[in-house]
Amino acid sequence: MKIFLFLVHLLLILSLFSLGFLNLLMFKNGFLGILSVLSGLLMIILLVNATDDRENFGR
Repeated sequence: MKIFLFLVHLLLILSLFSLGFLNLLMFKNGFLGILSVLSGLLMIILLVNATDDRENFGR
């Protein structure tokens, strides 16, 4: 289950980065491109800092 969740996060992050660079380079849309790249970076930060809180509650 963790591998599946990691793959879903990886797919989401890669799609955000690719759409962001596509907006920046092809469509010359700076706002949406920067917003997509920043949201991809936010997803990476959230994925790195994620913890499994089930251990804290005794499950």
